[in-house]
Amino acid sequence: MNRQSKKNIFVAGASGAIGRRLCRLLIDDGWSVIGTTRTPEKAAMLRGLGIEPVIVDVFDESLLLEMVRKAEPEIVVHQLTDLPPALDPTKMAEALVRNARLREIGTRNLVAAAAAAGAKRVVAQSLAFVYAPGAKPGILHFPVYTFGEEGPVRPELVEGREPAPFSLQQVALRQAQGER
Repeated sequence: MNRQSKKNIFVAGASGAIGRRLCRLLIDDGWSVIGTTRTPEKAAMLRGLGIEPVIVDVFDESLLLEMVRKAEPEIVVHQLTDLPPALDPTKMAEALVRNARLREIGTRNLVAAAAAAGAKRVVAQSLAFVYAPGAKPGILHFPVYTFGEEGPVRPELVEGREPAPFSLQQVALRQAQGER
């Protein structure tokens, strides 16, 4: 089946630990997955998993916008992080600064690209370890009217602004009961 006859989903952070697993589940569910990475080596790995790779840095606004528009996604998934392997404590201080920048600027760029591309929904990851174990992911819904410097702004706090053309959904991937 070609990409035109499938549902398109754009996964930013597809080459990460959770992104790879998520992409396999999406493919199994019938989605055409377009996934980002920053390196050609990881692009080859994504291709081997059946994911259409896109090499892009979320800090490159114009290229990100071009790639998301080209993907024509129904949904954009935010799985971006910049943390060291195994959360190496000797590298965490620097990683937390990079990750915070990614969460602020990278998220803003990704949401803007999703809106410009006509995506119907944006799904963003959340922290899993703060939720109690359960059988399903924890899901938080809230409509987004704007995405400003301070992050998503609730609609009742915004006067005179048009609503965003999609909903934002946060998903907390958490450990299932009995898993260790």
